[in-house]
Amino acid sequence: MTRMLYAVVSWALAALGALHMAATFRFFDAPSTNALWFFSGGALMALCAAVNLLNRAYGQSASGLRSVCVVANLLVTGIAVVGGILGRATAVESTRQTPTIVRGDPT
Repeated sequence: MTRMLYAVVSWALAALGALHMAATFRFFDAPSTNALWFFSGGALMALCAAVNLLNRAYGQSASGLRSVCVVANLLVTGIAVVGGILGRATAVESTRQTPTIVRGDPT
């Protein structure tokens, strides 16, 4: 049961990362540093999901993989928490809020 849940959460993170990367082209009209940073957030999620899936498959025989996986998970969680604090996110975001993403590069 735990291995199945681990797989579901890992694949969900991969899907969220792919969606985040794809959304870059919807929210940004032209290449910019803001678009690159937005895209890289999705890439980070997808790569973290890949490490988790590798850990699920080979973690028993590759002892260092588990350590790398734990560090990656802590890093991504830390970035998400700090981003939420800096963005003043509430525990439950309202669906009525308007997106704060600006089209194009404001500079």
